[in-house]
Amino acid sequence: MGPINPRRNKAFLIDVIIFLSLAVLPMFFIGILPDWLSGKAFILGIIVGYIYIVFRDAMNGQSIGKRIYKIQVVDQETKEPIGFLMAFIRGFVTSLPIIGMLDFLITTFTLNGQRLSDKLLSIELVIVK
Repeated sequence: MGPINPRRNKAFLIDVIIFLSLAVLPMFFIGILPDWLSGKAFILGIIVGYIYIVFRDAMNGQSIGKRIYKIQVVDQETKEPIGFLMAFIRGFVTSLPIIGMLDFLITTFTLNGQRLSDKLLSIELVIVK
């Protein structure tokens, strides 16, 4: 399962860039918006970015980054892509700072590179042909 980690990390980097783009893009408009709307634009950007992070794997078990690097999140037993609910649970759990850092350390320093949250949810990352 060696080639998964570099792909996972590159896919994650793309997803982080997308998140930051969604979260930061409204800030460019703050200077031209009326004062009463500028704070709302900032909050809207953060919310939209967070929604992307939480639901990023909801479409066929793949985020945009995972689709580019040809990897997919699947159920360990059925090998079917995870659905909307499992993608939400996975995304929400890994968006929590402590769990996200723990997952990063586990995937970086363990032999099979599987996240703790993925083990608990009985899902895994596979290479798509």
